[in-house]
Amino acid sequence: MARRILIVLILLVMASCLIGCQTEDIGAPPQEEETIYQNEETVIEIVEPEEETVILPSSSNTGEEGRETVEHVKQVKEEEINRCTISIDCKTVLDNLDKLDPGKLEIIPQDGIILAPIELEFKPGETVFDVLLRVTKEKGIHMEHSSNPALGSYYVEGINNLYEFDCGELSGWTYTVNGESIGYGSSNYILSDGDVVKWLYTCDQGRDIGGN
Repeated sequence: MARRILIVLILLVMASCLIGCQTEDIGAPPQEEETIYQNEETVIEIVEPEEETVILPSSSNTGEEGRETVEHVKQVKEEEINRCTISIDCKTVLDNLDKLDPGKLEIIPQDGIILAPIELEFKPGETVFDVLLRVTKEKGIHMEHSSNPALGSYYVEGINNLYEFDCGELSGWTYTVNGESIGYGSSNYILSDGDVVKWLYTCDQGRDIGGN
């Protein structure tokens, strides 16, 4: 009888152990699901920074690519700027002082140079006259001109208070571009990048400055 009771107790203990194991197995899936959920949260936290990292460089101009782009644009703009060189002189008067109006002697520079060569920027479509008008204003040099509304042109009468006919009947102001005498008014000559403009006073209708 005692042996039977012992066997029954052993069986009960074994059954209890089996039930406990099954309970643990049943409880395991929620832990797996919780682990998976936590892992999913971890993945989300990792993915979000990666997305931000990808977006930031595309909207930022502080990188090497952004600096290179800015430098390229700056270089292109600099290449588009038009420049010319302009000068004004009345050196021929020094060789014709006997023809000069005595009242004008004091306004003639000793070397005949009224404006040494200077480089200026200009806009597309500007003329030789436009640049002369601007540079004389900027440098405080007297310049007087007349206009012809019918032709839409301007004529330079005097620079630095030296006028046409002040040094003889054939004297006056003329200009050259790149060493060539131009046969029409300065307000009709449209400048090109790199042009060299010289305003020269002639005492012999251009023959004393290389003109015809």
